[in-house]
Amino acid sequence: VRTYYYIWQLALRRRSKELQKAIGFDIAHHLTFGNFSFPAGICLANIPFVWGPIGGVDRIPESLKSELSLKGQLFETLRDISHKIFFNIDPLVGMTLRRARIILCRTRETQKFISGRNSDKHTGLILETGKPYVPHLKTTIKSGGADDETNILFSGRLIPLKGVSLALKAFKIFSDNHTNAAFHIVGDGYEKQNLLRLTEHLGLSDRVIYWGALARHAALTKVKACDIFLYPSLREGGTWSLMEAMALEKPVICLDHSGPGEMVTDECGIKVKPSNPEQTIKDLSDALLKLANDPELRKRMGAAGRKRVVEHYTWERKGEFIKKVYEEVLSREIS
Repeated sequence: VRTYYYIWQLALRRRSKELQKAIGFDIAHHLTFGNFSFPAGICLANIPFVWGPIGGVDRIPESLKSELSLKGQLFETLRDISHKIFFNIDPLVGMTLRRARIILCRTRETQKFISGRNSDKHTGLILETGKPYVPHLKTTIKSGGADDETNILFSGRLIPLKGVSLALKAFKIFSDNHTNAAFHIVGDGYEKQNLLRLTEHLGLSDRVIYWGALARHAALTKVKACDIFLYPSLREGGTWSLMEAMALEKPVICLDHSGPGEMVTDECGIKVKPSNPEQTIKDLSDALLKLANDPELRKRMGAAGRKRVVEHYTWERKGEFIKKVYEEVLSREIS
């Protein structure tokens, strides 16, 4: 893929020069691939350009890498080394960094990384994901009585970096003290068999329901019916399922790290600081207990989550942001 990408970008240089001569662009915007170690061939043309949103800087916290299999840990190590090599030795990456008028970053980790390499470089913060609209769907907040079942849900790919093993272990502690609870897992992936074995080992087979990959409407129906959205992803930029849950007024529990840490505020969810696995699992279970016992808090957080999506993550809002970025680039060129 990288070999193809470089051929494509070098070909783009020639084509963009031809188009620039014929049309005369004011701004170019390089979107693909959204990774800081993949350069923009447009930097070789004499066109002011915007780079991003880019990511790839976010890493799984070292203290939580033990949650991964040996294969997963090896993959993450090779990924980090690969990114560092290509960023530091690839002259086209360096040229892209220097010549971009504005670099848009997916997360604050990426923004901090770019600023550390070039403190004078202007950056912006915007996730690449957005919603075309936010549907109005009525949700029912339970009274929180003793007979009410608490339904917790995770939705996403079943791969190691999603942190589902952390979620299962946290649910185990929570459900030992809150017996009338169920954990629904929507999604599929190569980690599923390991998670099924862990579920059985924890004695949770009668409380954890694996729904597999569902059609979008069916998945949204599950999200709408849940009380708490549990999403302890270890490394991620923008995440669609988290945004959907917030739009459906569900309180969120996630790690205070990477993309989810940017999307979720203290008003719309509980963010757990990544620590060692034992402490992180305990903090996640405490968050579950807090939300399960406080229906009014769930209601307030759900409403705040929806408000945040409407104000920051619709395509209309993102369009307004990008428009301002282009205007800033143009004002610099004119001055």
